[in-house]
Amino acid sequence: MVKFMKRFTAIILTTALVATLAVPVFAATTADALAILRHVAGGDPLSAEQRSALNIGADEEITTNHALAILKSIAGGGDIGEPEPPMVTAPAPLEPLTDEVDLAIRESYVEFLGGELHGREITAEDLEILHYFGTYNDYQIVVVYPKGGIATADMQFIHLGGHEIALGSGSFRLMAHKDGEFTPIQDAYEAGYITDENVRFIAFYNLNP
Repeated sequence: MVKFMKRFTAIILTTALVATLAVPVFAATTADALAILRHVAGGDPLSAEQRSALNIGADEEITTNHALAILKSIAGGGDIGEPEPPMVTAPAPLEPLTDEVDLAIRESYVEFLGGELHGREITAEDLEILHYFGTYNDYQIVVVYPKGGIATADMQFIHLGGHEIALGSGSFRLMAHKDGEFTPIQDAYEAGYITDENVRFIAFYNLNP
């Protein structure tokens, strides 16, 4: 299940996680959300009929927040007419972590967990970086998780700096890593380790991995 989440990203996974939940206003679906993301990425534009069905004005700029609103609605977070966070504009493409940094983060996470998980001794090889949302002020923003681990089937929404970050499971921990130390993302933001501008980028990469 974890590999599936890593491949399709936390936000798109709502298709599997919330398919049986209440149908939102305008009967918007995850297919509509994907169509919006393709539109934002420069793919097929939404037709006038699609805009009308999704309550998007003819002259209204379409952003990733429209897709997030639909997914929130499907997950029971309110209808798609709710006000949304500030528009997330596209930063530069995210550069992946080097193998050396990836290993260093996993080794540090082993120490963070005290060298064991569920009563079993672990090494860096037992872990993977499930999500990476960029490096800011030398802090890598990551979700580290056991390889093959079973995640809970519930969405997690983190609100920072007027933006919303969606994770595909409540069992995921979004952390800021620097010099072998891990800080929960909310604490890192409140301490000023990451800025509002950093959060804007994190929110974008969360929707556009």
